[in-house]
Amino acid sequence: MRPASGLPEGARGIIAGMKITWLGHGTFLFRLSSGQVVLMDPWIDGNPAYPKAYKMERVDTICITHGHYDHIHDAIPLAQRFSSEVVAIYETCNWLQSKGVGQPPPDEQGRLADSGRGDRDHDPRGCTAARDSG
Repeated sequence: MRPASGLPEGARGIIAGMKITWLGHGTFLFRLSSGQVVLMDPWIDGNPAYPKAYKMERVDTICITHGHYDHIHDAIPLAQRFSSEVVAIYETCNWLQSKGVGQPPPDEQGRLADSGRGDRDHDPRGCTAARDSG
């Protein structure tokens, strides 16, 4: 049963303790109340809106929404630097693995993050892939 707020039970505390930092364009850093750091769509190098003085000290998880350069550009160096888990669609995970990031997907459903709810709510069929020219 959902509380009156409409959020799943326990989610209010997670959201209340979360710090969100916009790092330019589509790049956001989420610092959870647990201390975990999640980076969304990492574009740092060459991003004109990225705060020049901001230094990444920790990245536990990198989430990539799609394979355009301005959403994936720094995923490889950051994942390698911090040994981050990377969450993306199946094709993007395969491309990243070909570049030395992450583990191979366990099956045709791809590498999915555990949402904490015990479900797998992503269907990679029909998704577009990150393309590599070399």
